[in-house]
Amino acid sequence: SNGMGVANAARAAAYKRLGDAVTAANEAVIATTKAGDPNSPSCTFTGAIVTGATAVVGNVGDSRIYWLPDGTAGAEQLSRDDSYAADRIASGVERKEAETGPMAHSITRWLGIDAPDDLTPHTREVVLDRGGWLMLCSDGLWNYCSEATDLQTLVARLAGEGGGGSPTDLARALVDFAN
Repeated sequence: SNGMGVANAARAAAYKRLGDAVTAANEAVIATTKAGDPNSPSCTFTGAIVTGATAVVGNVGDSRIYWLPDGTAGAEQLSRDDSYAADRIASGVERKEAETGPMAHSITRWLGIDAPDDLTPHTREVVLDRGGWLMLCSDGLWNYCSEATDLQTLVARLAGEGGGGSPTDLARALVDFAN
């Protein structure tokens, strides 16, 4: 879509690609489902398309996307959770209480044979205006470091301790942290 010349056309193409990726992922999950399985498999989705200094991101479920610029400012959660906790936060409940309360990790949209009808990903465009990390992660990580600024601090600390030599090194250090 880069050759299309119009920013809106490129953005629309990226949004369509993310929607197509959700559809393909949903079909893959369904393909692994055995007939009559009372515990059918399901999953969440995050994706990012980065072109130059622009990222178009999308998600379904409660896996998250964060922009963690280098330095101490500007960290932001880019995705919107499909979860009971997110609904509680939107109604005014404090984040920590909502994310640790009963049913906090109950998701309201997911991929799989029993998924809701609407699997349109939440999408957003963001300008990556300086060096940093675009973090896509599941609740296996963010459950232990939910606030974007806290995750930014954690990433900076791990990178400073040698865990940030490469994206793979940082990913390993983050898994070790979560474990």
